[in-house]
Amino acid sequence: NFIGRPLKLDDAHEHLARLRGWGFNMLCLPVTWEALEHEGPKYDHNFMDYTMEILRKCKAHELKVYLNPHQDTWPRVSGGSRAPYWALATCSFNPCAFSMIHAVIIHCEYSTPGSRNPAEMPAMIWSTNYGKLVSQTMFAP
Repeated sequence: NFIGRPLKLDDAHEHLARLRGWGFNMLCLPVTWEALEHEGPKYDHNFMDYTMEILRKCKAHELKVYLNPHQDTWPRVSGGSRAPYWALATCSFNPCAFSMIHAVIIHCEYSTPGSRNPAEMPAMIWSTNYGKLVSQTMFAP
């Protein structure tokens, strides 16, 4: 689950106080689809409660919060960020075959699953996988 990410409740006071001390009065809190529904099409109410507690702590430190419903493309396993893994299976994709058929570039599997030499990995920017099979199939404008 995503409770404690990006910030553990026990550590919140220290970090939020530091931000206020540096003069910040607002922060962006990303909330992803994967965090809300990581176990299938059902909400994680514990994560929602965690998020509300983080927001209360921000208010106590007089921080305004931009709650960012963050969604770039599809799951991390497809080279995207933050959609839940199960979303691919509902569309009949087999994520285990993605690297083999070059449907995505995932650094931990490129160029071969056994190779971890950074010099052998392609350059990657935020939108690298937008032109690959999975994102092109799943991404809806």
